[in-house]
Amino acid sequence: MDNKVVTELLQALIRIPSENNGVTGYENDVQQFYYSWLKDHDLDAVLTYIEDIPGIEKFPGRLMERNMCNRPIVTARLKGNRPGKTILLLAHADTVPVGNLKDWDNSPFCGDLIDGNIYGRGASDDKWGLAVMGSVMAQLKEDGCDFPGELIIASVPDEEFGGGNGTVSVFATGITADEAIYLDGGSNQTIWRAGLGGGYCRVTGNDKEYIRKTMLEFKEKIKARLDAHPSFGEAFFPLIAKQFYGISEKGDALSIFLDTLPGDSEEELKKEFECLFPNCTFEWMSRFLKPADIPEESALVQNLKRSFHKVTGRNCDSIGGVQSDQGLVVTFGHTPCILFGCGRRGLPGSSHLPNEIVEEVRLHETYQTILEFVKG
Repeated sequence: MDNKVVTELLQALIRIPSENNGVTGYENDVQQFYYSWLKDHDLDAVLTYIEDIPGIEKFPGRLMERNMCNRPIVTARLKGNRPGKTILLLAHADTVPVGNLKDWDNSPFCGDLIDGNIYGRGASDDKWGLAVMGSVMAQLKEDGCDFPGELIIASVPDEEFGGGNGTVSVFATGITADEAIYLDGGSNQTIWRAGLGGGYCRVTGNDKEYIRKTMLEFKEKIKARLDAHPSFGEAFFPLIAKQFYGISEKGDALSIFLDTLPGDSEEELKKEFECLFPNCTFEWMSRFLKPADIPEESALVQNLKRSFHKVTGRNCDSIGGVQSDQGLVVTFGHTPCILFGCGRRGLPGSSHLPNEIVEEVRLHETYQTILEFVKG
């Protein structure tokens, strides 16, 4: 199976809209296609509707605010021909909305290859991840399963807007693994070994100016801790600066996102925050995103670095990352997880922007890197 297969699969995935609006999402069609593609390549794929998972409504990771009807997960397993670890690869099938079509030069669902770039909504975030992990598994099957251990892949809905219901549902089905890589988004072929968590709080009270001022002061305390944290540091803050101080207003209520760092107690943070607002009422997310912090010296990080260098001849950095489903894998899957991707963070056409693209050469490098990693 050559690199062309990865490109063609990504193009096909982009051409099937799967937007998530933060309340519900429309991933069913793309998940049905992905399931069929895996089956057509003789892989043991399973399509599972989240509402059919026994006990899902009481699963501790379930974010209750989201409608998960008709938004399935797709999983597949492949055993190697010798003992080894169980590796889980995850990617998300949902995208952010297209937005204003006038901001796009071409159809956001064309999936065309233009000047070496694959174009369309989801190209960078995160349909390349589906294309890579599906192609890796198909190649391993074609090669006679010549790899150690077992590979599991999971395509999930509801990653955008801090949902994570798809990811936690994978573990609600009973799947376990020794280590995981979340193939996601725009990390410019760097490893996110650490990631922030957090969630929203809505505060309702009469003195909105006091509430706003106090919220921003609380965020300044979080920033100071973030700057001092060894897995993030001052160089990290520019990655999140644009949205860090954001406050939304609706009627008498103000809402803000409160970041959590590895080792934080959510309950202590909530208690500290609420004490600052006498005579106010609070509405918290039913479940926060969770932070992650995987040691630089871990075999997971070092083996992926070696695989990347072997394929590209370049070195791969590891840094702290923004909020993602990475920490949900650690928390609810009890599995060390890093995030790795070939998107274009901070560049034109990156995740969530109009004219979204992924460079075909980076897509192929990432595919070969993950294949090399699984083969050990």
